[in-house]
Amino acid sequence: MTRGPGAYRGQPGQAHLGLGIRPEHFDRWLALWEATLRDHLPPPEADALLDTARRMRPTLERFAVRGEAPAGPRTWAGKEAAQEN
Repeated sequence: MTRGPGAYRGQPGQAHLGLGIRPEHFDRWLALWEATLRDHLPPPEADALLDTARRMRPTLERFAVRGEAPAGPRTWAGKEAAQEN
């Protein structure tokens, strides 16, 4: 994930299905992620990665909490992401 938007080729949504995760787990995940970023990275880099995590949250919650996949193609900054076969 940290090598840029095109570096990660996994399916994080699918990985979170059926884990019994609730919305409060995502609150804690973001709090821990923010603390870790602030401890180890300069503010601009920490802010960028935290923003990415915050944007990922709704999609991960749809998978993890409701077991729903988002409709339509995955996008990053307005561009369609490459779909894996």
